[in-house]
Amino acid sequence: MLGNPNLVYILLIIGVYALNIEVTHPGAVVPGVAGVICLIIAFTSYQVLPINTMGLLMIVGAFVLFLLELKFVSHGLLSAGGVALMVFGSLMLVDSPDPLMRVNIWLIIGTTGTTAFLILIALAAVIRTHKKRVMTGAQGMIGLIGKATTAIAPEGKIFVRGEYWNARAAAGEAIADGARVEITALDGMTVVVKRVER
Repeated sequence: MLGNPNLVYILLIIGVYALNIEVTHPGAVVPGVAGVICLIIAFTSYQVLPINTMGLLMIVGAFVLFLLELKFVSHGLLSAGGVALMVFGSLMLVDSPDPLMRVNIWLIIGTTGTTAFLILIALAAVIRTHKKRVMTGAQGMIGLIGKATTAIAPEGKIFVRGEYWNARAAAGEAIADGARVEITALDGMTVVVKRVER
């Protein structure tokens, strides 16, 4: 069975996938154990198949690029490099002139296509998360609409997001009690506000 290059390739890909899951979700344990077992079985094929070390390193490098894409969003550049490495590494994995001793091209296309699809889904989720408005800290306050509970001329109090805040009017404008205000900045524990139309 270890002489079957397709089986070895599948075990290698499953092993690298599982270790990637373990790295991105520390403590899951099961993916890590399964990945190590798959890789050990795949690596024993070195004794049976003429495995090309460069092809193997290219496949591992592809998964490293996929991980880096999720950490440092390059808008697909690292993923494209990973896909190219995975395809060439897969084609080079078994160093034999006999076509029957090489990994099936359709298996390579299916595996690479599935991997690229999963990376695109994960990448879209990462980009969507980065674009979300900050909801906590000082940045989360800016842009909120509240209500003046006292006259602000130039200082007073407002009510926003269930809390009372000390407020200061931007540019020293006078804001009447009950007016709607928008927070434009945060100065310590005081918010800087401007009047907004109803």
